Amino acid sequence: MLTKRKSPIQGYGIFTDSPIKKGEAFYKIPSDKILSQNHHQAARIGAQQWVWDEQVLNFVNHSCEPNVFINVANLTLVALKNIRAGEEITCNYDFSEGEQGFHFICQCGSKFCEQQVGEVVRN
Repeated sequence: MLTKRKSPIQGYGIFTDSPIKKGEAFYKIPSDKILSQNHHQAARIGAQQWVWDEQVLNFVNHSCEPNVFINVANLTLVALKNIRAGEEITCNYDFSEGEQGFHFICQCGSKFCEQQVGEVVRN
């Protein structure tokens, strides 16, 4: 159902092979690798807790116009809207990372792009 391949957003991404309906919890995030420190591919699931999932979640790219969110209560990916077969799975890192997350310039390409994730990045 989900496959990893080159992403137009950045590096590799996760794509669905079949449609996913809005509201559907379609992927159970494994909870066997919970970290106490952040890592650039881990997802924040609570205070000082991040999950490491080398199969799917580590490769879900950020978008300012996401199609999924992480339900931290039951560690699932849930569709925010209907997702077409072949579409890349994306979530908004700002919703999960907050002040404890990484900060970077956004490259999502959405017409609603905020241009950055996290606090303002200035040189």
